[in-house]
Amino acid sequence: MVKKTSKDLPLLELTVRKYEKPYNISNRELVKKFCLGIGLLQPGDSRDVIVEILLVLLKSKKERKELRIEEVQGKL
Repeated sequence: MVKKTSKDLPLLELTVRKYEKPYNISNRELVKKFCLGIGLLQPGDSRDVIVEILLVLLKSKKERKELRIEEVQGKL
């Protein structure tokens, strides 16, 4: 039986995008632009679940509340 180990690998690519200042947009749109800006999402990507997860985590941080994974799943 071969035991697998994980290795720390450096990023192969980093995508940074520049957008105009976000005036009068919703929190969801702001988080989505952030995810696009750092490369977590690609333009036209349908993986909006990362946006929803970040929104839940940011809201809990603002309320100074720690969440368990089950609570995050319930809020999604």
